[in-house]
Amino acid sequence: MTSLLLTAPPEPHPASLLLRALAGLVLVVGLVLLTRSLLLRIGPQSPSGTVRLREVTRLGPHHVLYVVEVEGKRLLLGSQLTVLAELGPAPAREAEPFREKLREAARRLRRLGEEPR
Repeated sequence: MTSLLLTAPPEPHPASLLLRALAGLVLVVGLVLLTRSLLLRIGPQSPSGTVRLREVTRLGPHHVLYVVEVEGKRLLLGSQLTVLAELGPAPAREAEPFREKLREAARRLRRLGEEPR
């Protein structure tokens, strides 16, 4: 009868196990943060366009303030979606051409380059 010698595979080094665990944790946390930022960026959208979410401010884990624009009125809503205050008409937004924004940015950069060090 021939007997086969079976040897156990060598034990991995504890440091390599720790590095693998940390890499996995970093990957999972990174994916969670990426998903959260994408969901916040996309946000709830109104198909009709009459209700727009303008700003969200988190005050704590269970308390949130929302600034919502409805038919030209701005409303401050609490985390229970109750109206806290009517903020008045929404400010008019001027559509500044991209060219003007680019010129202003170039002026600022030139001024920064001219400052003495």
